[in-house]
Amino acid sequence: MSSPPINGWREVSTAINASLQACLVQLAEIRALQIHRWANCLNKHAKEARAIGEAEQRTYLLPTCRAAPYHSEGERAALGWAEALMGLSKAIGSRLMKR
Repeated sequence: MSSPPINGWREVSTAINASLQACLVQLAEIRALQIHRWANCLNKHAKEARAIGEAEQRTYLLPTCRAAPYHSEGERAALGWAEALMGLSKAIGSRLMKR
């Protein structure tokens, strides 16, 4: 059973996947999974990213993408958006769990 935060992420990511590069989608999903510390899903998406040509170094440096020179401004914006969504989903999930 999925938690409410991941359900929201799936709906949003499904809606925009078609308009983004596959590597960017994978990077955003990996970053979200890092934030939530979901190891099994993180492992799966890291493998998928490598399979479509994403460099491991860029994946390793996602938590520091603003400081590392390996991500474009557009990628940084997308990763920031993913981080914001995950912060929001964690907050909403925490409130729902308290009810």
